[in-house]
Amino acid sequence: MKRAIVLLGLAAVASSPAFGDAGVPSELLGHFGNSPVQCRSFHRKADNITHISKEYYTFCGGSRCEARIDRVRKTKSGYTLKLQGDSGPFDIRLTKVEEGVFDAGDQTLVKCTERDQIAGIGLPVTLEMSITKAPHAAFSAYYALSVPEVCRDIKVDEALAESIAKAGILEYVRFLLDRKLIKQTVDDAITTKAHNEREDARYAVKQDAEAIPAFCDHVLDAFGENGRIFKDILSDNSQKI
Repeated sequence: MKRAIVLLGLAAVASSPAFGDAGVPSELLGHFGNSPVQCRSFHRKADNITHISKEYYTFCGGSRCEARIDRVRKTKSGYTLKLQGDSGPFDIRLTKVEEGVFDAGDQTLVKCTERDQIAGIGLPVTLEMSITKAPHAAFSAYYALSVPEVCRDIKVDEALAESIAKAGILEYVRFLLDRKLIKQTVDDAITTKAHNEREDARYAVKQDAEAIPAFCDHVLDAFGENGRIFKDILSDNSQKI
């Protein structure tokens, strides 16, 4: 009798999907957004992006924004994901609309691609959520200043980049002053904001360089001779003597 119970237990374990092996199909693996803007620089985002791995379904950057994938069931119209969250089990039904596009009921999920990563080069991930665009110029200029750290053949016009960054920071502090949102001296506000934007941009460059193939070529499209963000801040010295 005891042996029979043990065998039944082993059979139950064998029939249950192993952790991290819930049968997630390849077309569901990856990052998803609601739009190209949301997908932009998805590898640098925690919020406003959905990430599906072989183990987890993650829908924001908070501590309660992740659920373990226990099982995936194929349906006539798509898939049903059996999930285990902090508050218990629940399902996510994904209806396939077309290749890389799924209807999740309350939103449409579009798989993000390398093109979306490239589109975010030089831009902050908070671009579409900011109430003022003033600091974005500073971020982009500091981003350009950090590029030579990962692209040895690229030269930056430091004077031009620093002047753009300074103008962006001053405009942002002026915005805070006009709305009486500043709680420190003007000089301290300028120093703090400049430091934060510089560090954020420097880290973004490293993330982009690691995630995007041929990053050093793509970054010139953002800051080179015909740069879509700023022109002539970066130049390629690889062919110059």
